[in-house]
Amino acid sequence: MRGVFFSIITVLSWAAFNVAAKHAVDAGYAPVDMMFLRYAVPALFLVPFVALRWKVMATSDVSWSKLALLSLIGGPLFGLMAVSGYTYAPLSHGLMFAPVTVFLTGTALAVIFLGETVTRSKMAGSMVLFLGLALLVGLKPDSLGLASLRGDAMFIAAGMLWGTYTFLMRFWQIPILQGTVGVGLFSALLSIPVLFIFDGGGIFAAPVEYLGVQALLQGVVGGLVSIIALMAALRYVSVSFAALLPAMTPVAAALIVLSLWGTVPNASEISGISVIVLGFFFIGFGFPKILAQQKVVNKH
Repeated sequence: MRGVFFSIITVLSWAAFNVAAKHAVDAGYAPVDMMFLRYAVPALFLVPFVALRWKVMATSDVSWSKLALLSLIGGPLFGLMAVSGYTYAPLSHGLMFAPVTVFLTGTALAVIFLGETVTRSKMAGSMVLFLGLALLVGLKPDSLGLASLRGDAMFIAAGMLWGTYTFLMRFWQIPILQGTVGVGLFSALLSIPVLFIFDGGGIFAAPVEYLGVQALLQGVVGGLVSIIALMAALRYVSVSFAALLPAMTPVAAALIVLSLWGTVPNASEISGISVIVLGFFFIGFGFPKILAQQKVVNKH
């Protein structure tokens, strides 16, 4: 059950900082402002920690090159692709194409390199789940075409990056402490200078209270808690299961919006949520086997 618990924390973390980011963008702040907070705030916590625990970090079995690679593909590069895609394609495309690609990429890599098996119940459940996701995000067939091709390609690239990131977290068995510190610091070093120059620090014009809430949700929840939770989850669940978690984020986000602002989902969204839950029900038939497979951990 630990895998389920950490998976739920991961999804809730992703949903929370995405809902907060959407609120900020609607309030007039740029998406890059949220990315700045996501990478800068963790660094404020991690730099003093590294200074105090340098001997522990320096003797870690995890190479810094691996942490740097994880930071690149799961941090600034992923964020750039995911955010830039909305310039050329509608929101529904990003919420649909990226999670599907994450699942396909992560599952393919896990089958090839980790020997994970994909059961019929998992494949059937995944197809049902993504059908529900299409209903939830309002994906319309007539919105597909050459006009949005560039944005769709960016969403697919972002999904491939995150699927690879998820796989490598499991494949390399990244320790939670060293992984959180390394990924957080490298992401900050790679992104903060560029984001600050590009945006000019516009977020600092926000009211102190609002800035504090966004710093908490983007930096602490999005930049720290979500990383820790995903690393912990990957110790107990398969890569293919973890690769399905992004598809649950819109559901959790809808529930958060409902609880905070009382925004009731429309009929299509309710149908989508119901179908997604049904998809996970199908996947659940094989869930005990998924957990059992994780007792034998591949060491690399």
